[in-house]
Amino acid sequence: MKIFLDYKKGWFARFVKLKIFISEEISSEGIFLTKIKQGERMEVEIPENIKFIYGSIDWGKTEKINIQSMSEGECLEIVPLFVGFPNLLKLFDLSFNLPIRIYIKNNEKVSG
Repeated sequence: MKIFLDYKKGWFARFVKLKIFISEEISSEGIFLTKIKQGERMEVEIPENIKFIYGSIDWGKTEKINIQSMSEGECLEIVPLFVGFPNLLKLFDLSFNLPIRIYIKNNEKVSG
């Protein structure tokens, strides 16, 4: 299935590419799919049996998103969130997810 990734611009990790991984199970380590930079939109091919997608930067990961309900041509919007100084300290906690959210843009087909 081909879907689109749309990585919005934001302050967090502005100059670092986000690595995108896919996995069959929520508890399994992912398989590298691609890298994407902020402000970029790209089309990717997701193999069959893939249920989850997530992003990673060297020091952390985003939450895993279930993509089973997605259809061909739909879009995942990747949004970096603003992180104030007190919350910046949480980034040193390895159990803390990156302040980047991934949203399925249901029924919003993206034209090439």
